[in-house]
This record gives sequence, structure tokens and C-alpha cells, in this order.
Amino acid sequence: MTAYSNKMKPPLYLFRQKAERLAKNAARASRMIDEASIKAERTRGTMAGAAEGLQTLIRLARAYISGRYRELPWTALITTLAALVYFVNPLDLVPDFVIGFGLLDDLTVIAFAVNGLRAELERFRAWETAADG
Repeated sequence: MTAYSNKMKPPLYLFRQKAERLAKNAARASRMIDEASIKAERTRGTMAGAAEGLQTLIRLARAYISGRYRELPWTALITTLAALVYFVNPLDLVPDFVIGFGLLDDLTVIAFAVNGLRAELERFRAWETAADG
């Protein structure tokens, strides 16, 4: 077990099982990642503080699921997918339709995941830069 599983606390932990199922089904995972990308675009202004981290999580998940980037420990993948599942789910701890607070818990979960995956995200960004160059 790596440090990621020790850092995964509620509410992210609640979405771990769904994330594990998604990690084993590329088509379903890809659809969920697309949903996260659409929601991220729709909420860009509201999520300004977490937008960069969210976009990196989306790119990381997409690259892993497509098979282009495999340098990611299983637990880091599950943390990434769990955060995106939570973000996509409209009926999480604070439902998205609650004006002013609906995205606050989503922001918190995204920030938690980004912070816990900091080293993995740095490696992924370096890989992206090298792949683009």
C-alpha cells in the first residue's frame, strides 16, 4: 500500500469503489472523464482557484485510460478517478443546485486530490511537456 490510500479520507473515500470499477472499464471511465471535462468547462469561472488542478486531473485520467501514460500507481489512479467521480456527481455531500455552496465541496475534494497527488501530477506534467516537445 502506498501513501495515497492512507490519505484518502471521506468524502473521497466514499467514491473509491466506483473509481475502482471505472479503472477496469476504459469505455465507462472515458465517458465519466468527458462528463468531468464538460462540467469543468461549464463551471470554469466558479472554480477558478481549482481549475488548473482539475484540468490536470482530467488530462491525467484521460492519458492513463487511453494507454498513453502508464507511469501512475494504481492508488493514484483511483484517487484521481474518485475525485472526478465526486466532481461529476450532482448529488454529493452538498448538491450542486445549492447556490453558493454546491461547488464548494467539489472544490475541496479537487484540492484535496491535487494536494495528495502533487508529486504524481508534477511527473505527469513533465511527461506532457516532453511528449509535446
